[in-house]
Amino acid sequence: MEPLYVKADELLAWSEAFSPTVEPRTVETISGICHALDGNTRTDNVLTAPAIGQWRMEKMAEARSLAERVLASAPSGRSAKHLAEELLARLGASPQAIAPPPATPPEAPHAVE
Repeated sequence: MEPLYVKADELLAWSEAFSPTVEPRTVETISGICHALDGNTRTDNVLTAPAIGQWRMEKMAEARSLAERVLASAPSGRSAKHLAEELLARLGASPQAIAPPPATPPEAPHAVE
């Protein structure tokens, strides 16, 4: 994991989340990626990955909590909120009842240094 290679880290997190099998080590890897990126770039696009991992391991409360955090966070972009809404829908929650997303301006492209 290297926080200066944001796209590679995001790809790794999502690859782990959708790997053929998900186990606690997988979610730990994804969480480590999120922590490495935190403070160095926007993390909303990768924060839904551990929620997907938790869901795939049938840890519904953890998956719901992470998805709700993404939805409730004002800085989360449309893509992240959409993924969180989809996950909550699969978990049986009404995303609109949790936190209706505020109108957000178009997302600016991420600067890569």
